[in-house]
Amino acid sequence: MTFSAHPIDIGIFVVFWVVTLAVGLGYGRSVKTLKDYALGGKNFSTSTLTATIVATWIGGDAIFYTVTSVYKGGLCFETIAA
Repeated sequence: MTFSAHPIDIGIFVVFWVVTLAVGLGYGRSVKTLKDYALGGKNFSTSTLTATIVATWIGGDAIFYTVTSVYKGGLCFETIAA
């Protein structure tokens, strides 16, 4: 299988990576610690960080499934074990 790309496509790809690298190196100089990297130099409360982690952990899929199940079966819907 051969891959051929149009020169314009390759040019767009190269320009994108050069700009991304330039921005990353430019803004990356101010990052000194892992905390700076993870929090962006900001101070967040423990409750805010916990809420962010829980929201990521639960995910939109679980919330969507629960809302759909309650809509279809009412508040006493039966969960299906996977």
